[in-house]
Amino acid sequence: MGEPANLDIGSSAGNHTWMEDLFDLAPDLMCLSTIDGYFERVNPAFERALGYTTDEFVARPLIDFVHPDDREHTRTAMKVLFDGHELHQFENRYICRDGSVRWLQWSCRPGPDPGGLVAGVARDVTDNVTRRDQAALRRVATVVATSPAPGDVFTAVAAEVAELLDADITLIGRYEPGATFTYLAAGGPMHTSSEMLGDRLLLGGENLATKILRSGQPESMSYDNASGAIAAFARKLALRSGVGTPIMVDGRIWGAMFAAWPRQRDISSETMDRLSQIVELVAVAILNAESRGALVESRARVVATGDEVRRRIGRDLHDGVQQRLVTLALKMRAYETAIPAELTELFTDVMSGLEEIQNDIRELSRGIHPAVLARSGLGPALKELARRAPLPVDVLVGISGRPAERIEVGVYYVVAEALTNVAKHAQASRAVVEVDETSGAILVSVSDDGVGGADLSRGSGLLGLRDRVEVLGGTMSLNSPSSGTTLVVELPTSD
Repeated sequence: MGEPANLDIGSSAGNHTWMEDLFDLAPDLMCLSTIDGYFERVNPAFERALGYTTDEFVARPLIDFVHPDDREHTRTAMKVLFDGHELHQFENRYICRDGSVRWLQWSCRPGPDPGGLVAGVARDVTDNVTRRDQAALRRVATVVATSPAPGDVFTAVAAEVAELLDADITLIGRYEPGATFTYLAAGGPMHTSSEMLGDRLLLGGENLATKILRSGQPESMSYDNASGAIAAFARKLALRSGVGTPIMVDGRIWGAMFAAWPRQRDISSETMDRLSQIVELVAVAILNAESRGALVESRARVVATGDEVRRRIGRDLHDGVQQRLVTLALKMRAYETAIPAELTELFTDVMSGLEEIQNDIRELSRGIHPAVLARSGLGPALKELARRAPLPVDVLVGISGRPAERIEVGVYYVVAEALTNVAKHAQASRAVVEVDETSGAILVSVSDDGVGGADLSRGSGLLGLRDRVEVLGGTMSLNSPSSGTTLVVELPTSD
């Protein structure tokens, strides 16, 4: 809706008839108020919108009709008017006779006489505000659905709630072990610096976080008589009043969200309801993140167990079967000169078979857990992979030192699986493996000049590779147009 038109009626005694008609017939809400805060006159549209009669309007201070949450800034606006200044597009809520609430958008102008009447015109913008609330909820829901990181959700939600509730600051925090509480995110014009977030504050005393934990319900309070470490935090921000509601995750109190102001403010149940609607979405984001975290931990245990099993099998093959075959071959060689001539060809075939079995076991052992990786690190191990590949592979390793063992093993198997896929599917004539180190991460790139068209959604090899990368806290991307494929993996350098 556009801005309401101003109407300067002046005093009720000097209006012309056509002005009286305009006042009575206008669809917008019109009123005259006195400097002591009473309605002098309201038009029929005002009566229809809010349900009171003119006699009821003029009998009480106009602030009594204003929603408790909006009385403080309405008083501030009235002072601006009575000081002789105009006011445009000011919004507040009025309580109707039936208890419902209407949002009004005002344009007001003081009369020509100092200290005289003030003329006001308002539009009912309740539907607009409802749509605005719904839009805020949709934006929060979108952030929850698209952002895997709770920190991003918290930051976005804190900003939305500050705007939605006209709060000077909003805070999201978590209950920690040891009866402590940590603020994780903040929003609003009084947005606190990140240095003030993240500290564990002791619960106890009289403050919102402690009250919410005790009751498990939304709470509001004045900070004037608050106590405890959390109250001290609020005093650093010069806060005077606030409201908070618990964040419930899987039936337990995970944390709480707060809206606060540096002035005394009456907190209505409607404000708590609006805050609770947002918090329900925050709880969904936390639950999703915790479920994802549990899944990653479970997959990490599976991968770690698999790596350990491979190491054990490789060790058993090397120390057991392979050594027994070597011993058997040596014994056979010791009797080579005593073999009758007619058994020479058979002896040669048996010895060749033993050597082939040893070579097969050696190759199998390398694939399970290469000894060169444990002994010499990534560079030699990847070059050995390249040497055994069925196509030419260039290997460029530019890292200093050795990363954590599970990261090192992860890089090795990423390259091994990628080269296997190239050999099976790419029809490539050449591949390139590059391993570089950047700030806190190892970048692995495997590219080929094959036919392209690789797709993460097809085939278990790439999906299994992505699972291993994600378990290690890394990311994987695939670029495979109609010609050539490049697989890029980023892994942390440490656990």
